[in-house]
Amino acid sequence: MFATRNNYLYHVMMSGIYLGSALVGVRFVSYLFNAYNSNVFAMILFVVYALGVFRLVKKYREEQLGGYITYWNSVSFIILTSFFASMILGLFSFVYLKFIDTTILTSMINEAESAYVKIFDVLDGSFSDDLQEELIKQVRNITPMDIWKSEMTNYLWGGSLLGLLLSFFVRRVNNDPFHEINS
Repeated sequence: MFATRNNYLYHVMMSGIYLGSALVGVRFVSYLFNAYNSNVFAMILFVVYALGVFRLVKKYREEQLGGYITYWNSVSFIILTSFFASMILGLFSFVYLKFIDTTILTSMINEAESAYVKIFDVLDGSFSDDLQEELIKQVRNITPMDIWKSEMTNYLWGGSLLGLLLSFFVRRVNNDPFHEINS
């Protein structure tokens, strides 16, 4: 059973909306607890992302393709789902940082600036003063749109890598899950 192009796009977009909504929920909770830079929330976000993608591609395989999906079909589904999810998460971050709580971006910039200063102190003279000033100037000019672009890029690359890995476990040709390995 093969999916038509419109059916495929519909399921990819809906999967992206579901995944993006779940990621927005985790990100919103991290903002509520003022833990947007927390490693714990970053790990929770990654686990929700990886499990969400895995479940969504398996659901698509079982419900739309009759239980069979090729490796590259699975990879493309995961990448496109990641793209739509990253658009939603990036849009949420943009709106939140631009209109709802602008102090978070200022706090992020201050933390990044202090991290740069610590790095410069540790490397002691490895960077020229002009380069140090230029790097700090770039950090000070970060906008919510930069955060949106960054999240879209990160999740698209992450989705590509995750797709290459997870598709190995999701693919199924014929009735044998190891058909491609055995032949």
